[in-house]
Parts: sequence; C-alpha cells; structure tokens
Amino acid sequence: MSKLLFYKEWVYSHFLLDGHHKMFAANKAKKAITLLSFLSIDESFANKDQVEKLFQVLT
Repeated sequence: MSKLLFYKEWVYSHFLLDGHHKMFAANKAKKAITLLSFLSIDESFANKDQVEKLFQVLT
C-alpha cells in the first residue's frame, strides 16, 4: 500500500469593505498600501501555535 501524504491548507482571507477607490488608485500609481487586519484568535479554527506561525509568515 502506498503511503499517503497529508498537508495542511491555510486560508487567510481579506475582505475590502471600503476604500476600493484608494486601492485602485494605488495600483495605477504602482504604490504600496497598508492593510489593517483583525484576526480573532479565540473564535478561529486554528490553534495558538498555528496563529503564531501565521504572524511569523506575514511579518
């Protein structure tokens, strides 16, 4: 029997509620933007170690 390999897939989504005009203008001007994100640690399906790893990857 062949060995099955399992991997973890993470999905971290952002939803732009307002400011899409500024994002479009920054894209046209080839400028960077700052995006403020909120992550609920207590309500997440991820455990504390996975959340810490996410912060390491994003910074």
